[in-house]
Amino acid sequence: MKKILASILALVSVLPLSSLFAATATTTSAKADHFEVTIKSTARVGEAIDMTVKVLDKTGNVKKDYNGTIYVTVDNDTKATVPYADDGYTYKNADQGVMTFSKGLSFTKEGKMKVTIIDAEDDNLEGSAQVTVSNGAAETTTSTGTEAVTIISPDNNSEIPSDSIKVTGSTKKNSKVQIFLNGTKAGEVQTDETGKFVYEIKKLEQEQNILQAKLFDGTDKVIGQSDNVT
Repeated sequence: MKKILASILALVSVLPLSSLFAATATTTSAKADHFEVTIKSTARVGEAIDMTVKVLDKTGNVKKDYNGTIYVTVDNDTKATVPYADDGYTYKNADQGVMTFSKGLSFTKEGKMKVTIIDAEDDNLEGSAQVTVSNGAAETTTSTGTEAVTIISPDNNSEIPSDSIKVTGSTKKNSKVQIFLNGTKAGEVQTDETGKFVYEIKKLEQEQNILQAKLFDGTDKVIGQSDNVT
């Protein structure tokens, strides 16, 4: 018995201390290292394009538990439209480290543009992609599509107490919506992650007006439109 006990003690004495606790040790997931930015390499001035941002670790695996906030910048076009310009976009658990901003990016002038994604709290956590922008208006189709688009306010046949109106509605999330006033495009807005959109029309000139919202896909095709609101 003494020989057996001595052998066990001798074995324990030569084992690394870390191995004794290997069964109870916890493993910390790899740290986010950079963003992979995917966008089309060419675009036209005013064309709204998709952008996908993946959060990767050093080995190139998607960092699915990333919950940080990102901002989008365009080096050569300070007036470019970027998603969530004011508050940035905060990744959610459901994103699993990958977020596509449908029709979330457009440019106001020609040239080579560098689109950069930056983490709000870590300047070293970033990623970028290049886009060559050429002149020429983006084309749209007259197809009405089948996606549901709803104007929530104003109500139909409602009176507007001032010369401006705030149009709110809902449709597909993270997508481009154009607001039309009396058959003419009044403006453009992007829906949020819940599909909601808000756009304010100022200086209404007519007493009777017709409002409509149209939804566009990544090729500038109309894939849905609301009923007219008068």
